[in-house]
Amino acid sequence: MSKRIFVSLVALAFGIGGMIAPVKAQQPGDSNVKYGPNERAAPGAPVTRPIAARSAARLNAEVLGTITYDDGVVNAVPSAGVSGYSVGNWFNTATGAPVLASGTVTQMTFFMVTGAGTDSVFISLYGAPSGTTAPFVDDQSVPLNNGSGAFNTAPFAPPNVYPGASFLAGVWYVAGDTVGLGDGTVNGQGWHAMAINDITGTDFQTIQALNALLSATGNVLIPVELMGFSVDD
Repeated sequence: MSKRIFVSLVALAFGIGGMIAPVKAQQPGDSNVKYGPNERAAPGAPVTRPIAARSAARLNAEVLGTITYDDGVVNAVPSAGVSGYSVGNWFNTATGAPVLASGTVTQMTFFMVTGAGTDSVFISLYGAPSGTTAPFVDDQSVPLNNGSGAFNTAPFAPPNVYPGASFLAGVWYVAGDTVGLGDGTVNGQGWHAMAINDITGTDFQTIQALNALLSATGNVLIPVELMGFSVDD
């Protein structure tokens, strides 16, 4: 059954609720997204993230690399009952520098708190958002090789080109497929969590003070000699 057909069936059973269950008081300037405690949170110590696949590929001025915002600690999850939304990150910077315009995403690594008793989830890719919409690029069903409570790495093949100077990547939240969220960050990059209606590419909104435990690998970085990045060999 295709994902789009499946969504229409799920919509009969699930309503669109608040994006995040309450966990902290909203601060001035926060979006309308709420946050919630993670009763199934991982221990406070960071979990081990798989090393992204290495490659010597260099295409024109593109550089293969991985963008990671989180510190590996889960302390929040999307709220139960939300169907048809992709929850992940807005990849608009890489250690404070711009993301490569019209690059390609070849792999995603994400922490699944729960997997709805299934062995696969949908991952999604969108181009740069404009207002509350973003252009849909692709979504794929990928296996949870490491199961729930762990990082899973999945290829996003063939490489998918995202339009614009940033992109959105997330895990489709439906029937308990729950990607981990955390308020930690690395290299002073701040918070980038977002949610978007996975079917229509609408209702894009940032999730304040959180990062999704999801990283993206591909030709996404400006050349290291220009921007000072460390890249995979």
